[in-house]
Amino acid sequence: MKNECRTAVEGVLGRKLTDKEADLLEQQFIKASRELPQEDIKAWKSMSDEERAEAIADRAIKNYTDQHIKEVTNLINDLEIREALEHELTSHSKLNPLEALNRKLVMFTDQSGIQSVEHNIQAVEVRYLGALADVFSKTQKGLGYLIDADKVKLLVKEIFGKPSGDAEIAGLAKSVQDVLEQLRQHYNRYGGDIKKLANYGIPQSHSHYKVIQAGEGEWIKTTFPMVDRSKYRHENGKLMNDAEVKEVLKGVYQTISSEGHNKASVQAHLVQSETDLPVGFNMQALHQHHREVHFKSADDWVAYQEQFGEVNFHDLLSNHIRRMSTEIGMMQTFGSNPEKLVKQLGHDLLNKMMQDPKYVKEHRKIQKQAKLVQKHYDELAGQALPVDSNLAQVGGMLRSWTVATKMGSAFITAFSDQATMKLASEMHGIAYTKVFGKHLKQFKNKEERDFAISIGLGVREMSNALVRFGDDDLASASTKLASANTKTRKIANAVIRASGLNHITASAKRAFGASLMHHVSNLNSVKAWDQLGPQDKKMLEGGGIKEDDWTLLKQIDRTEAPSGEKLVTNKDIFNASDDLFLDTFQVDRTGYSAQELSDIAFRLKEQLANKYMNYVYTESDSAVLSVGARESTFMGLGRERGTVSNELTRFFFQFKQFPLAMITRQWTRGMAQGTPQEKFVYFAKLFAYTTVMGALVSQIQNLTQGKDLDDPTTVDFYMKAIVKGGSASFLADALSATSDPTERSVKDFIIPAAFKDVMSVGTMVSGAGEAYLTERDSSYGAEAVNTIKNNIPFQNLWYSRLVFDRLVIAEMQELFDEGYRERKQRRQESNYNMSYWWDLDNASIEAPDINIRE
Repeated sequence: MKNECRTAVEGVLGRKLTDKEADLLEQQFIKASRELPQEDIKAWKSMSDEERAEAIADRAIKNYTDQHIKEVTNLINDLEIREALEHELTSHSKLNPLEALNRKLVMFTDQSGIQSVEHNIQAVEVRYLGALADVFSKTQKGLGYLIDADKVKLLVKEIFGKPSGDAEIAGLAKSVQDVLEQLRQHYNRYGGDIKKLANYGIPQSHSHYKVIQAGEGEWIKTTFPMVDRSKYRHENGKLMNDAEVKEVLKGVYQTISSEGHNKASVQAHLVQSETDLPVGFNMQALHQHHREVHFKSADDWVAYQEQFGEVNFHDLLSNHIRRMSTEIGMMQTFGSNPEKLVKQLGHDLLNKMMQDPKYVKEHRKIQKQAKLVQKHYDELAGQALPVDSNLAQVGGMLRSWTVATKMGSAFITAFSDQATMKLASEMHGIAYTKVFGKHLKQFKNKEERDFAISIGLGVREMSNALVRFGDDDLASASTKLASANTKTRKIANAVIRASGLNHITASAKRAFGASLMHHVSNLNSVKAWDQLGPQDKKMLEGGGIKEDDWTLLKQIDRTEAPSGEKLVTNKDIFNASDDLFLDTFQVDRTGYSAQELSDIAFRLKEQLANKYMNYVYTESDSAVLSVGARESTFMGLGRERGTVSNELTRFFFQFKQFPLAMITRQWTRGMAQGTPQEKFVYFAKLFAYTTVMGALVSQIQNLTQGKDLDDPTTVDFYMKAIVKGGSASFLADALSATSDPTERSVKDFIIPAAFKDVMSVGTMVSGAGEAYLTERDSSYGAEAVNTIKNNIPFQNLWYSRLVFDRLVIAEMQELFDEGYRERKQRRQESNYNMSYWWDLDNASIEAPDINIRE
């Protein structure tokens, strides 16, 4: 700031400005001089120099004042959040403060009463993803496996203000615009500062690889004609000339090509790219730097995305929603600088506990818990950045390919979810028949499905079929390997969708979630808090619902479901009157504007909506096992991603997530029961229900593999049932690997699925090859066909694999090794007492029978 300007301002203020204040004011003057011409260029041109100077000064002072107020507000809010968190964490009756902080971050099922930010993030994310359900579904083709590029182009043009003449496209465009604007406002309500830009279309995507491949000169040459020149102005509002705009684009190129490392804020905080959350970074001004390329039209945006874009339209929207939801959820719980608060709080709690005589014998335990706090935060915030991104991409690609080639029959295994759903239903006093009935309706009734999605149930599965496997990576094409990884994940997604696993998982979560919401809403309608039975109160308090929440829920209007049931939804809470919440929380309205009161009411509503949906999501994720941030952190064993040890660990756990989730979700809940008798009853039911369902799964798998039904009176059959049911977790899996009558051994438990075929090939080409083949009475040709078949996507789909195996693979193996199939069947019948209703060599096909052992 010039000395004469500084002196003038100091004269008005009646005091000296600090250097920091002078710098901030100068930045606001520069910002105002750019904003005003962009907002109304005609009005700007009509002003005299004096009027422009006055307008700039007024805007600068307003911006400075608003920013100062926001910073002070954020500071006060952050202090209040920290104080409330410390009280919650240090006053828990059963958990030490660090244990409580870990539960505040990620989902635990031990009914501690602490709700996780993991599910707060989910509550925000599914609200916006659900609002775009029609956008995703109506811009697909080919049974939902492909994106309708022509329709997407029309939609993008409509978003940029170019009418398509199609009412449906116009409606979809409005949905996208509304969601993006609501996300911006939502972010700002919790301390963010994203300004609304005129003619803003949709987020941009830049492929690091494509941009650097083009080179700086070619990228600028291609991009320059696409930009909206009216957005590029000097501090005085004058338009930049060609050379100056190109200089701005040069800076953008350097940011993209260096993956953000040229930015001072990024260098200071050691982040990998602009799309990642800066470490210890105040989120107030985050996202402002994403908007330096302003396209003049939809055609230009589309052309740029086709040439330099990183991801497709669907991934672009879902990535944006997930990033914003993560940041919003973090700020809701931990303030404007979430990582700083979590790190400082974890450090301070550890120091106090290390000096507390009460924990003198638990130092190693609490040190591990303190490390877990950081690991959980990094996993949740997407900051578990790889040391070697190429190694991480290769690892992710191989795991996705393994899913695509090995998991086509997981739909049948998912039947065992009915066991945990029944147990969860009983815990809540819900009739299991009701839950199962809703599950069936989800398959055949589109109205029921759409309603469940609209209230936030089973939404994540709609956009990512790999959610259940803990695959929550953002789509990327920033490098060749990243692009290959993303494409492989899409193939895996397609296989899981084709198998029906995605649908059965989503429908199970929707059925249980809707049943639980109706149960809670019905209880809430007829019973006051002190009238609740001990089990109902135990479940509600253990899930984080308190008496004040219960009382407030009573005053929320209900939504009628297609089935006629009335239940409280998150939408009902947001649709409630502002006065209800302002009065309930006794907000002093003095000095607040109508907009400020509306913002306060919104935050109070969201506090209740998040509590309610957090409870529903925790119970649903216990009933239908899936992999969350806690399990993903454990599978990395605390090691940094992109290291050999971490990637090997992830390979080892790839298809062991569900045994792990059984421990972290069901065993943890069982151990959380009050008395030894309650613990015994819980585990007895868990074991019984899962074993029954495991028996059913085992017999269905036999039929889809061409085998006769197993004799249900044998020990081997019950071992299979226990393994397939999953209640014994790793123990049953390890024991099964040594005694399973399917030619498996302990190495099948230890060696990751992705490496088994590699090991087999290695064995065959080594000196042990002849012994390997002799043991199986096989040949190189037959085993080569097996290896190739095992690595073809879609070949393992449960409803087509038998036909493919008998009509294609069997014939190919006969070409290389005549009689191979017949020898294999005789060996299995002799050694393992197996029998087939459809012979391996296609010699006969009979009705399935029960293979009774003599």
